[in-house]
Amino acid sequence: MEVAFRYAGRSGLRVERVGAHLGLATSERRTFVDGSVQRADVVAAALLLVARVAASRYDEPVSPSGPHDGSGTGSRTGSRTGSRTGARTDRDAHDDLADLVEHADPFLTTGDGLVRFESMSACGGVAARLDLLPDGLDVTPRAPGTTTVDLGPRVRELLAGVLPRDPLHLSASAAGLDERAFVGRVQERRLDLTARWLRSLAALPVLASDMRPRARLTARHARTFVRGLPAGSSDAGGSRSHDRGVFRPHHQHQPRPGREESSACDTTWLVPVRDSLRTLPGPAADALRLDGAWRLRVLEPLVRHATGLRVHEHEATGTTWWELELPFARLGVALSAHPGRAFADEALGAPHAVGDERAAALAGLLAYDLAETRWFDRVVPVARDLLTPDEPTADGPTADESTADESTADEPTRRAARTDEPTRRAARTDEPPADAAIAPDARLVR
Repeated sequence: MEVAFRYAGRSGLRVERVGAHLGLATSERRTFVDGSVQRADVVAAALLLVARVAASRYDEPVSPSGPHDGSGTGSRTGSRTGSRTGARTDRDAHDDLADLVEHADPFLTTGDGLVRFESMSACGGVAARLDLLPDGLDVTPRAPGTTTVDLGPRVRELLAGVLPRDPLHLSASAAGLDERAFVGRVQERRLDLTARWLRSLAALPVLASDMRPRARLTARHARTFVRGLPAGSSDAGGSRSHDRGVFRPHHQHQPRPGREESSACDTTWLVPVRDSLRTLPGPAADALRLDGAWRLRVLEPLVRHATGLRVHEHEATGTTWWELELPFARLGVALSAHPGRAFADEALGAPHAVGDERAAALAGLLAYDLAETRWFDRVVPVARDLLTPDEPTADGPTADESTADESTADEPTRRAARTDEPTRRAARTDEPPADAAIAPDARLVR
């Protein structure tokens, strides 16, 4: 399915003597956040990580020459990261994204005193979420909601620079950084998102709600563990790549039959020992199985800021959640059980009842906070009509078949969601509001 991301403003970062101001353009015509957040350096590094996951794939092995870029040769991203050793920096994280243009924009969710940014990889098997906590926020209360934010190459390059440990002025609105220069000129970016990706976004909260804590690492052990992870997946010939993951734009992906079976995947066995994780040579009682451990190297640029690392596991599927504890924030990364699997595959056939929170999550209306063990409102802002919470079984009609025509979607659910979000309804209307030149949005292109 083709989705158009439309923004009237421009995101940007301005560093002045009085401090730094990060202004993010949203696809909704209203202000979501306006205030200050503690630790500009931590927020910048965490947002880069969220952007990196959005612009990446983790479901195919890489060759020693670097990730495949669709042209038959290794990309310069692969050769660049392959030549590096030691701890990675925010600039390294930005360089990994330099060649990636097409990606789903991160989501911003406000409410309950928190500000959350989340993203999911193109393969649907890795997700990231940054939670900015109330004790580090000084913002004007706004109506809660979810929208997409423009976190393009220009603002990523600025975030990769050296920022102070001082508070950061953070705003998220249709105007972006400079409201004075806001003229409502729309920029549009289109890309293909698969129904499997969208279902994975909705399935992850259901999996998270059934996870249990497995380990809590101190800051020192967290740094040692993450930096000691394998650097990349093995190729078919068994050689090791030095890349820190597999990075490919959405539009370059060509699915191949049997990918999961043919993709090389190293298995790591971990057992919690006090405040650390010990690697075992094979399976053992109460050991945590981690396939594709190299995917966790995405945490490396941020681990230097961590005060701890918490690990949760979904025992039935092997899906895991790795949450860095940061100053005034949390950064969680979810991994599917295998690099060839998406979260939608893990949750396939999971039972749910009408009115249950899990049913609402599968409809794209809720997400789950593992640190606080509670559900929170998060309405998927793109193509949510393709989610079908009333599917009877996994053998019934697929989401693509049952939602090929928007008129067949669950109208009561859609009407209720529209009632809860009058601003979103106005932004999605074909005709712009009377008091606005345009109504930017992220919508499904028919």
